[in-house]
Amino acid sequence: MVEFEADDAIAAAGARWADSPAVEQILICSPDKDLAQCVRGQTVVLRDRRRDLTYDADGVRAKWGVSPESIPDFLALVGDSSDGYPGLQGWGSRSAAAVLARYGSLDAIPRLASEWDVPGGVRSAVTLAAVL
Repeated sequence: MVEFEADDAIAAAGARWADSPAVEQILICSPDKDLAQCVRGQTVVLRDRRRDLTYDADGVRAKWGVSPESIPDFLALVGDSSDGYPGLQGWGSRSAAAVLARYGSLDAIPRLASEWDVPGGVRSAVTLAAVL
């Protein structure tokens, strides 16, 4: 049996209707940062009613330091306690954001820290690369 969560239905609906000329904007109301990956420009936005904030793509970059497409990899590195993901040891939000801002995804990050070309560098890059 395949299991889905409400997040999956919300993401599917957002992706399905984002390019429709009949839709001006899709507002996803949830404090769940996983859904930030669904944000597309100003067409699909994430509303955190608890904090009274709305995130478009620029807002996602300002808040988490990565583009919406990189949110799943960002959360894999730093963890997400609300979903029970521990993250990787040593990876904090700053290092994850810097590396993902440069490479975009986990798959694109070079395995050797000596091959990393991250503006400003990353402290403990060798240690961080070892746990990837």
